[in-house]
Amino acid sequence: MAGTIAPVVYRDITSRKLNWMMSAFYYTLGSIVGGGLTGLLVAYVGRFALFGLDYLRSIAPFFVGLSAILYALHEMGILSMPHFQRKKQVPSHWRYRFHPYVTAGLYGLMLGAGFMTFIPTTSYIILVLAASFSGSLITGLLILSVFGAARALPLWISGFAVKTIEGWDNITSYVHITKPIMRQINGLGLAMIGVGVMLVA
Repeated sequence: MAGTIAPVVYRDITSRKLNWMMSAFYYTLGSIVGGGLTGLLVAYVGRFALFGLDYLRSIAPFFVGLSAILYALHEMGILSMPHFQRKKQVPSHWRYRFHPYVTAGLYGLMLGAGFMTFIPTTSYIILVLAASFSGSLITGLLILSVFGAARALPLWISGFAVKTIEGWDNITSYVHITKPIMRQINGLGLAMIGVGVMLVA
């Protein structure tokens, strides 16, 4: 998907650099909005579900920390945990149906929302749990808006760094090769966060 917005597709011509940056901007904006809307939704559901249940709310941080550790084991291939998501990405035909800026915004909206598309790591689940158990709409909004922004960041980095189609192919190959290593690193990070949250809960 990122390749459809990157300068490689727009061709690195001076008059079209602005086109790429505007598409990247709308993609990023959509991703942040999509994440924020999901954050509001899960925080609202969490606040409604835990209304009057102060005991459950008090142990929520411990539960989130424990979940982070369990999903860390999942990332490391030690344990299998539920991983809710759609196993699809954004519709490719949008590129031909809508204006490039609209397409970029819609792509960002779906990807930023998270659960509507494929999610490469389970860290997202921990963020959803944290937003839900926070019981705060503002906290939920902020947590998953940051997720949306983070999901858009690689587009900006690769967009400025890669200048050729071969470069995109190399990045794709590199991501595929290093995916197992990155999952181990992600698992380690989740474990550290989980232990930290449980200690302060």
